Amino acid sequence: MGIKLKKSDRKSFVEYITGKWLRVVALITACVMMGLFTVQVVLDYNNHVSELNNYDYTKSNEYRTGIYEMYERLCILSAVYLSNVDDEWNYKGSEYLLSDFLYYYDYNKYEYMKTDQGIIPVSDMFDYYVSFTYSNDDFDNMTENSDEEPVRYITNIEHIDVPENADEETRLAIYKENCDDYIVRRHNQITSNEVSSGVIRDYYYPTKNAKNVGGDYYYDSYYDDEYYYDEYYGDDIYNEYSDYTGWTQESYADNLLPLGGWYYDNYGRYIFNFGNSDPIIFYDFDKYTPEGEMIRQGCVPSTVETDDGEEGYYRIEFSPDYETTSGNTYDITVFISPKESVIEEKSSAFIAQIETVKRTRILLCIFGLVEFLCAFYLIIVCGYKKPAEEGGKCWSKTPFLGKIYTEVYLCAMIFALLFASILVGVFCQNGLSNLIGNIWAENIIITVSMSVLFAVGMISLLQVITKIKTGSFFADCILLKALKKFKAFVTEKVKKSRLFKLYNARSAGEKISIRSYIFVVILSVLGIIAFFELLSYNDEVAVIIGFIGLVTALLGEIKTIKTSNEVDKLSDKINNLANNENVSEEVSEDSIFYSELTKLDQISDTIKNSVEQQIKSERMKIELVANVSHDLKTPLTSIISYIDLLKKSDLNDEAEAYVKILDKKSQKLKSIVSDVFSLAKATSGVEINLEKIDFIMLFNQVLADNDDKIKESGKLVKVNIAQSSAMIMGDGNKLYRVFQNLLDNMLNYSMNGTRLFMDIRQEGENIVFAAKNVSAEPMDFTAEEISERFVRGDKSRTDGGSGLGLSIAKSFTEACGGTFNIEIDGDLFKTTVTMPLLKEDTDEEKFSEQE
Repeated sequence: MGIKLKKSDRKSFVEYITGKWLRVVALITACVMMGLFTVQVVLDYNNHVSELNNYDYTKSNEYRTGIYEMYERLCILSAVYLSNVDDEWNYKGSEYLLSDFLYYYDYNKYEYMKTDQGIIPVSDMFDYYVSFTYSNDDFDNMTENSDEEPVRYITNIEHIDVPENADEETRLAIYKENCDDYIVRRHNQITSNEVSSGVIRDYYYPTKNAKNVGGDYYYDSYYDDEYYYDEYYGDDIYNEYSDYTGWTQESYADNLLPLGGWYYDNYGRYIFNFGNSDPIIFYDFDKYTPEGEMIRQGCVPSTVETDDGEEGYYRIEFSPDYETTSGNTYDITVFISPKESVIEEKSSAFIAQIETVKRTRILLCIFGLVEFLCAFYLIIVCGYKKPAEEGGKCWSKTPFLGKIYTEVYLCAMIFALLFASILVGVFCQNGLSNLIGNIWAENIIITVSMSVLFAVGMISLLQVITKIKTGSFFADCILLKALKKFKAFVTEKVKKSRLFKLYNARSAGEKISIRSYIFVVILSVLGIIAFFELLSYNDEVAVIIGFIGLVTALLGEIKTIKTSNEVDKLSDKINNLANNENVSEEVSEDSIFYSELTKLDQISDTIKNSVEQQIKSERMKIELVANVSHDLKTPLTSIISYIDLLKKSDLNDEAEAYVKILDKKSQKLKSIVSDVFSLAKATSGVEINLEKIDFIMLFNQVLADNDDKIKESGKLVKVNIAQSSAMIMGDGNKLYRVFQNLLDNMLNYSMNGTRLFMDIRQEGENIVFAAKNVSAEPMDFTAEEISERFVRGDKSRTDGGSGLGLSIAKSFTEACGGTFNIEIDGDLFKTTVTMPLLKEDTDEEKFSEQE
């Protein structure tokens, strides 16, 4: 069974979840979670584990990187060092080449030892054997003992016994037999006891057939990168390096090692590629000489003269005399085998590292989710306050922080984001534990620093969102305020200029045309400039001009959209004017339709004033008629009273005839004054007393009261009533007058000897009274004319009515909520009164409320 909260309880619940202390707790929680989240990110990054499901250490990135590096330095050791030592281990090659070789070891932090047996690489992970085999000629030149084996080798394998006089084939066979895993490079072939992974990797490395792309290309300075572009051919000649420098492709299993290779050129450079991603270059000359420094920059020391007389330098690969020669890789032998004890230890640490990463990533998700939920909650409730009363605002700015400019918070957000990114990069790359030697201290420093930065960014974000909710984002922008002031200043100066006055005097159509011409001219000029810049190969300038043209086109389109909105306002203004509605469309003075809309406002005001004057004049007429009618009643009553006294006196026949005429005329005048007074009241807003009445009963009462008048007229009245009762809401006195006037009109103006027809019937939800008679005189008027005031059907008669009866009947019918209609068909005159039936109590209540 559900529990339904009361309205007051729901309000208290909203107040609770938007409370100040709950927001503070959410903010602190979000900041701490962000700090802990960053700690997990750093830990995950520093673990360097990419495949969590792979528990084989020999397939890890760490192992693959280690064996590649070991293979690379052993190959280079053989090619550079072993190929240049004699039987006493004296180095006979270029001292600069050896210096670069040792610098290469030091730069990559490759450990090695200098001993009487040469330079020996140190490796805790791999057992290795590396050698270089000399040809007979080379060997005879280097040693006088021709019985020695022409091989120079270095190895760190001491736990395997090898006979002293064993040749290289025997030595390698013994190593293979006593090592579980190994990879051997010999005579440009790779062999291994490992089964191929079946995944083939393609490897590219440069070879000796580097091409010369022409001897006439130059650039201004070898420090400049412009040599990448060919000024003669208009193409990026260095875009695809393999198109102009010889590259060799080899395919091998990704669990083995590539052969690779090396070459040297005629400028004393040695280029090695034994599995490394980028070529490694050594030099056999002093780098501190001007020539050596220039070659190390990749430039030919000879100069050329350009078309404009300036001197430049060739890129080495583009020099006319550039030549390369392949180095000896056939005589390089490398044996590598991972040490079992080290691999077992590394495997255990690797598995533990994977489990740590899994835990780290679970915590990463938990901390991230909690931080996201807290931040989402703060974004939703920030700026909320309990409305003081119904209709009050529920969003408000913080009393102190809300007064700070928007730009301050935006800058704080950017600062927090950038600084946090830098710190995360520093933590991930270096790790503070390397400096302070305590991982817990590192985690605390990361948590606190990231929490503080997140707090700064989050508070700034919440303040910005609060400004958006309260509609003060732009109002609190100091830059926007300055721009508005600057715009106002410029606008004021422009409006005072003569050119603007001439423009403003134009019509809206002319203004649109002028604006269109300006945009077309600007775009055309920009297009022409961009075209010529493209012909001159100035692509950057052409792109900038194209961007300017795009912005100009967008501004023109925005102006067009704004103009269309102003056209809509003009159309709405015209429609409002046509429908006599008081809806004003405001536009700025800068609008091209400002003058037109102003004129429409003036026309609207003129029409409104005219209508008000007419209404005022009509009201004065009505008041005048009512006052005059009221003033006539008093003397008319006295006249009628004196006539009644004369009628009771003994008069001769002649005097009595005069008194009868006076009585008849005074009664007619009384009727006219009464009609005029009633019409004045109806026109000025007749007072209606709505009540529940029987429409048919009221009509029967009118017939009964006028029975003598009907008989005296000598005319036959035919009445047809379809039902006995019809309840309506209306004013009985006013509707009685309606029936009375219609009956009098029929008796006075119908043809003698004809019948008068009166019907009452129900049509839908209405009750309808219809009266028909044949006119005694030709009806040379319309239905609209006869319902006007003081209009009579028989204009020749002077003893008829006042011409107000039908007008009064129409006014009273409409005042009671009904409709009054007149139809003329030849000599047939028909009037219709329609009133809505009262069906339910709700209708009565509705009429009571209206009253």
